[in-house]
Amino acid sequence: MADKKIGVFPPEDYESRESLFDTLEKVFPVKFESRSSGMWSGLDGGIWFSDQPVPVQEAARQGLFCYVIAGGTHPETGRSHEIHFTASEGLDSRLRNQVLTERKSREFPPLPMEEGDAVRATVEGRPVWTARRKGAIRLDFVTHAPRNPAEGECLRDQITENEFMALLPLVHYLRELAGEGAWQYPPLRGSVILDDPNLHWRSYGFVQYADLVRHAEAHNYHISMAMIPFDGWFAHPGACRLFREHADRISLIMHGNNHTYEEFMQPMPANVCEAYIHQALSRIEKFESRTGVGVGRVMVAPHGRSSQEMLRAMLGSGIEAMISDSPHPWRPVDSRNPPEMPTARWEPAEMVVGGFPIVPRFCLLSYPNEEIVLRGFLNLPLIFAGHQWDLAWGLDILEERAGQVNALGSVRWMSPADIARTNYAFRRRGDTLQIRLFSRRARVMIPEGIQTIEVMTPRVHGQTQDEMIGCGDQVYPFPYVAADGPADPFKCGWSSSIPTSGPGKIEIQLRRISPGEKPLPAVPPLGVWMVTRRILTESRDHFLPYFPKKYRLNYVKERIHRMLGGQPIRTKFIE
Repeated sequence: MADKKIGVFPPEDYESRESLFDTLEKVFPVKFESRSSGMWSGLDGGIWFSDQPVPVQEAARQGLFCYVIAGGTHPETGRSHEIHFTASEGLDSRLRNQVLTERKSREFPPLPMEEGDAVRATVEGRPVWTARRKGAIRLDFVTHAPRNPAEGECLRDQITENEFMALLPLVHYLRELAGEGAWQYPPLRGSVILDDPNLHWRSYGFVQYADLVRHAEAHNYHISMAMIPFDGWFAHPGACRLFREHADRISLIMHGNNHTYEEFMQPMPANVCEAYIHQALSRIEKFESRTGVGVGRVMVAPHGRSSQEMLRAMLGSGIEAMISDSPHPWRPVDSRNPPEMPTARWEPAEMVVGGFPIVPRFCLLSYPNEEIVLRGFLNLPLIFAGHQWDLAWGLDILEERAGQVNALGSVRWMSPADIARTNYAFRRRGDTLQIRLFSRRARVMIPEGIQTIEVMTPRVHGQTQDEMIGCGDQVYPFPYVAADGPADPFKCGWSSSIPTSGPGKIEIQLRRISPGEKPLPAVPPLGVWMVTRRILTESRDHFLPYFPKKYRLNYVKERIHRMLGGQPIRTKFIE
């Protein structure tokens, strides 16, 4: 099935936004072409940057799916606007009946309406996004035109709480136009992560594990403890039993190795990084053997930062993904996206350092409802991250976040490890199923009528090396090729046709071609201060709930504000 062809009218608007259209072609199965009025032969759709009723109606009658920006260009007003999405049947279910505030908004002139037009969004009662479906005629009308990304911006920067009404309807249009040719993503998936807790007792600070399980069952969510491998030397039998019996609601993943300050950002030779990750995995394997509690092979880096060398060590070790606030955790937190990464933060994971997935998460306390809805609309996993002291005022914050996610529709709450293994998109081409991996390992359902599968990755940043791909009991070559022609510095992994044995679930796994076992150097030993620091930190966390209330809450507030770095707290449950 060929990519859909979309004409952009008039040519000067295509030329002024060429970078935008090039980026959209990287994430949608479409091709944009500059066209003059009347030149719509061979097109599937058209985008008009001015309201030209006669040519637009003629194009629509000839079968083009038309997208019309009818509002012209308007400067920012300096004030926010509430966007009221309707319950229109043609609107994405995750947007229906939502009320989102666009904080850096432009004026919204009313759109012209005809009888039978479906209103998809309004501002102050005025329609600002409508759809006309009359027989074969398909027309979408909007008020705002998307802009060309500024230097250091990526596509995702135009769908945030600050601005979204210029690009969001266009994304909706491109998905509808692509139809069966569009990539299909997993249903909504959610999880909550708390950094640092271990299983030394039935509780950890403000976290009472039994209460947490009951609350998760009552309000439908999953919560995972990011445990430090160093802490795996002991586990309380009662806590282990709870985690084993309620794995659908509570789980464990990895959090660094020793949890020293920015330990994954410390300069280390590549072989020392490998030894460091090997030690973390060895500790986790011993913990699992003793307790029977599984630990997901996904990593949360201490303080959210990791060097590229450490990420490469994780890639080679079998760790399946890293959960991070930043798609490039070696870069400064406030850095802009480099111009060669225009699709950063758009997909369910970023493939870096030659093929290692970075899965996005966001702060439990500081992100607004707008970001939750927009991430859901973009098919991103909804992973909230926090610490045990975020629960100093109780579990209401978890109920609030779960409610916001559950309001988007049917949600699969699962562990971060399961999210990593369901991070893929697919589309059908006759009897071939194409699978786009955003993970190192995925469980894929093969439908009826599929004879072969083809596996590929999105654009991979960093130096790649050819791999093997395991599919069931068989192994196939998985070479990396230039993403968009020989001059493109980025690569995409690609498999040739892999035969299937009928419908059912299969597991697909990317495997590094190992040069053979090699000795690893000794990991630098823990100093006395490092061990003492961890003992003192855990003791503080355990005893903090028993401190006088005024001191306890003031301390927690100070910690929270320091962690947020000036970002506002977006919940009514933190005093």
